[in-house]
Amino acid sequence: MSLPNVNTGETPQPLVQIQEMNKKKKADLENSLLKEALMISNENCNKLIQQQNTLVADLISQVESVKESNDWHEAQLESNTNRAIREIRQITESERTFKEQVGKEISAAARAVASEATGYVREQIDESTREAKKELSACAEELSKQRREFQTQGLFRKILFWATPALLLVQTVILAFLLIT
Repeated sequence: MSLPNVNTGETPQPLVQIQEMNKKKKADLENSLLKEALMISNENCNKLIQQQNTLVADLISQVESVKESNDWHEAQLESNTNRAIREIRQITESERTFKEQVGKEISAAARAVASEATGYVREQIDESTREAKKELSACAEELSKQRREFQTQGLFRKILFWATPALLLVQTVILAFLLIT
C-alpha cells in the first residue's frame, strides 16, 4: 500500500518510489566508493613520500658524515704538516753550523713523509668519495624505481577511478531493466 503525499494527497506509484530509492542509494554508494578510493590513494602516497624522505635524509647524513670526515682529515694533515715543518726548522737552525748536511737530509725525509702521508690521505679520501658516489647512484636508481612504481600505481588508480562511475551506470541500467521486466 502506497503512502499518500502530505502536500498533494496523491499516492505515488510503487515504481516511482523504487526509482527514487535507487537514485538515493546510487548517490550514497558513489560517494562512499569515491571517498574510500581517495583515502587509500592518500595513504599510499603518504607512505611513498615518507619512504623517499627517509632515504633522502639517510643520504644527506651520509654525505655530511663523509664531508666532516674529509674536513677533519684535511685539518689533521695540515696540522701535522705544519708541526713537522716547524720542528724541522728548529732543528736545522740549532744544528746548522755543525750538521748542515744532516739538516738537509732530515728536511728531505720529512718532505717525503709528508708527501707519503698526503698521498695516503688523498687515497683514503678518494676511496671514501667513490663509495659515497656509488651509494648515491644506488639510491638514485632506487628513487627512480620507486617513482616508476608510483606512476604505475597512479595510472591504475586513474583507471579504477574513472571505471567506477561507468560500472555503476551499467549496474543501474541493469537494475532498472530487471525491475521493468
